[in-house]
Amino acid sequence: MKKIILICTVLAFISCSSSSSLEPEEPECKSCPYEINGGIGNLSVCDNKDGTATVQLPGETPQIVPLNGLSFADYLNNLREQGIADCP
Repeated sequence: MKKIILICTVLAFISCSSSSSLEPEEPECKSCPYEINGGIGNLSVCDNKDGTATVQLPGETPQIVPLNGLSFADYLNNLREQGIADCP
């Protein structure tokens, strides 16, 4: 009887702890200023947590781009180093 109670307790613990890992992670988004026609715009860049990022210019359709093995931080650094946008 003790073994059955122990097994049920372990199964309940496992099922409760793993349910939170099934929830999708919220994307991490950054607003990155960039120059356009002598003015400043804000590029929205979001880490989808699946090896892709969503990039959106104001008034444009969001585009999903592969990170090609880069971390999100490295992707933002590349945008900054190439002079595309100044992402924090």
